[in-house]
Amino acid sequence: MKMKSPYALALTLLFFVCIAIPLDIVGAPQASGSRAGEVTRVIPEVSIARGSKTVTASANSVVDWDDLVSTQINGRSRIALDDGSVLNIGSQSSMHVAKHDTGTQQTDLELIYGKMRTQAKKVAKPGGKFEVHTPAGVAGVVGTDFYVSYGSTTMSVIVFEGIVRVCNLAAVCVEVKAGQMTSVRTADNSGPPPPLAPQQATSDIMMQAAQNTDVAVLTGVVVDAKDAQVGESSLTRGATLYTGDVVSTSSDGHAQLRVRQTRFELIGKSSGAFFPGVNGAVVELRYGTLIGALNSPSETFEIFASDVRIVPKSERPILAQIMMKSSCNLQIRVQHGSLAATVGKETKTLNEGHSYAIIPEVSIKYSRTPVISPGEPEYHRGHEHAACALAAQSGQRPLPAGSSHFKILVGAAAATAIIIPIVFLRGGGEPPPESPSLP
Repeated sequence: MKMKSPYALALTLLFFVCIAIPLDIVGAPQASGSRAGEVTRVIPEVSIARGSKTVTASANSVVDWDDLVSTQINGRSRIALDDGSVLNIGSQSSMHVAKHDTGTQQTDLELIYGKMRTQAKKVAKPGGKFEVHTPAGVAGVVGTDFYVSYGSTTMSVIVFEGIVRVCNLAAVCVEVKAGQMTSVRTADNSGPPPPLAPQQATSDIMMQAAQNTDVAVLTGVVVDAKDAQVGESSLTRGATLYTGDVVSTSSDGHAQLRVRQTRFELIGKSSGAFFPGVNGAVVELRYGTLIGALNSPSETFEIFASDVRIVPKSERPILAQIMMKSSCNLQIRVQHGSLAATVGKETKTLNEGHSYAIIPEVSIKYSRTPVISPGEPEYHRGHEHAACALAAQSGQRPLPAGSSHFKILVGAAAATAIIIPIVFLRGGGEPPPESPSLP
């Protein structure tokens, strides 16, 4: 009998193995080791446990099925799942990716402890699901924006958009709508308690939930400060600014800031929030006086005051002062370059050497969502608006329909001093301190 070659025997064996494996198993996605998404933002310390190994997470770190993502006391992480959903994991939290199958739209996440905000893509396929499990219960969605926390035997759920079905471990459920909240506890001797009836969540509770899971990114550095603070903390030279930081100065104070290559200064009793933009800074002037200086040809900025949007128009250098006397009364002086200001449907070029009075269409009450940049689509969702009326501000009649929102000022009003020295624009003077944590 003639012996077959080893190669022929190997091929024959492979053929029988293949036909013995059911087709549904061959085509089924793997569990552990299958990609679920990746980390897009991280504030150290964040770790990913995979099997017997634990690695430190960084931007672009891959997250697989069965990974355990954990954050330490100051750590936070944002994970972009492969179906387009986004997870914001707060500090001192641990989340297990049990399953994320984009083909069947089936996702199971386990929040072991801590806080997580989920913006889930809409589930459209039959049999699809998106669920967040805790030791107390489960939150299931079709596609929505919601917050889940678990600690001290209690699971809490707050819904920002859409509807979330919250169940205890005995499958007793309630539906929670946008703006509502509920909670459910782990089982006791009498069995799992039902979820609490949904109730309205206050703006403060919703804001706190958003802030607890926001993954702030570095924005800028403090060049100089006097009688200034960010939140409840005093500002000092060299301190770092993060996304959405609200900087305030007293009547005798000032805060000089650098975001990329743009310099800003808040002077007197003033307040502004600072954000990173695509090609430069985004600033929300809330009240008081802001000075902006920019000399980089590849950089720009956006300044928002009430509903007025202000951007550079001409070649650099740019040096301008925006004074917000009230939410419906702005004055802008352009010392160098030119700006473009937009109010409603009207845009006007603000030329060098001129001062302008600007009347916004609406005022904005800054209250609920300071971490949202004015450049984001959902910015106005967290604010209250009121139409501006000159009668309420200066004793004059309201602005007639069709009239311009802009007026050139002459005389003393046009002579307001610019405090940022021109030496900043020309590269001279003492360089600002560099924050060791800035990229």
